[in-house]
Amino acid sequence: MALSTTIAIIDDDKIFHVLTRRILEKSGKADTILEFYDGQEALTYIAENYADPQSLPDLIFLDIQMPFVDGWQFLDAYTNMEIPKAITIYIVSSSISSLDHEKSHHYEKVKGFIVKPFSRDKMLEVLEDFAS
Repeated sequence: MALSTTIAIIDDDKIFHVLTRRILEKSGKADTILEFYDGQEALTYIAENYADPQSLPDLIFLDIQMPFVDGWQFLDAYTNMEIPKAITIYIVSSSISSLDHEKSHHYEKVKGFIVKPFSRDKMLEVLEDFAS
């Protein structure tokens, strides 16, 4: 993992934020945790911090079912942005639809699809995979 790792949580579920933040903090794998409650907040942050790649996330946990700007809309807009650093994205969703899983494969930046709820061990596995 990079010397300083920034992880973003993009999800409208406050409980998911609390649990994920707790796992990330205890794991020691994240130096900075950014939290957004819809895709537009995250897109605005990326656009505003574009000139400072260090402030952009290295890893994003992205929910696809959110109000206002959902995960798919976020990915469509994100794909059209020229981001000055590589950002790894994992979709985290309660959706068990095979259509959602299949759709996630159409986005080059999406590294994986994790069904919620998932265990602390699964989160640590993803963090280890990201680090390698």
